[in-house]
Amino acid sequence: MSNEMESSSSQSNERVWIGEDVSLKRNILIRPHGIEVARLVSSPGSFPEELTEEEEERFVASLRSRYAQSGLHAANFATTYAIEAYLEADDINSFEFPLAVTNLTEAPIFLPKDTKLLRFYIPPTRFIENGELKELVRNKTVHIDGKEEKDWKFVHKNRQGSELDVIGVALKVKDDWRGYIPSSHEPISISGTEKEYRKEVDRFLQPVSSRPNPLTSVLWIGETVPLHLNNQVTAEIERDAYPGFVGNALKETTGEHINSRLIDPSTGWPVRVEIYSPTAGDHVADWVIFKFFRQ
Repeated sequence: MSNEMESSSSQSNERVWIGEDVSLKRNILIRPHGIEVARLVSSPGSFPEELTEEEEERFVASLRSRYAQSGLHAANFATTYAIEAYLEADDINSFEFPLAVTNLTEAPIFLPKDTKLLRFYIPPTRFIENGELKELVRNKTVHIDGKEEKDWKFVHKNRQGSELDVIGVALKVKDDWRGYIPSSHEPISISGTEKEYRKEVDRFLQPVSSRPNPLTSVLWIGETVPLHLNNQVTAEIERDAYPGFVGNALKETTGEHINSRLIDPSTGWPVRVEIYSPTAGDHVADWVIFKFFRQ
């Protein structure tokens, strides 16, 4: 075990865990801005063998990115019914549970039976921080393309501008690529197996500059500069999104990143983000915060 991992382990004995995908039991069609209750079924590895009460509090659902970019959002209370069903299940590798799913677009969304929709995970209460996080960035275990201060910035616990207590990294959403899904009668349907799924998503997106009411909030899709995470590190995107900084201090949050916030180790793709906020004016939430942990 490395000194860094020993340091992290000494800070907390809590478990972190990432599960396998759970799948749809049957087809589902969600109307524009509608909510439907999906029936999901577990598979081996999609729930832990044991779950403490403290871990229940940290249990989080993360939609697969391709479906979040299509406009789907798992309800914030999504884990409640899943945990209840899990605790009552005779076989945790094969049980059903309901989950409320919202369509945040003006187009219907269709998902076929057996779609691998989301996974659950248990993040730490304390992420990699301070000098340890700065060292991971310095040695490129966490490698961020672009320029510091312009494309990304360290985020501090004291958001009044202190240089102490680094808790994460904020990445700026690029100005030149931002899309949303306009009104349509054609159902959106994205392949669950296509590796180049972003091209499929892009067929449904229009530039946010074409929106008739850009000062109102909408789900929009953007990209940051590429983020490289080696196999040691996983990231979670903070739920709140921000319109920027004043010095080192974040401005007040004006948007939200929907529930697709788990970022696996990667080889340097630009990160696509799914943000609910206005797309013009002073309240565009175009900075997102990444926090890092070891699985």
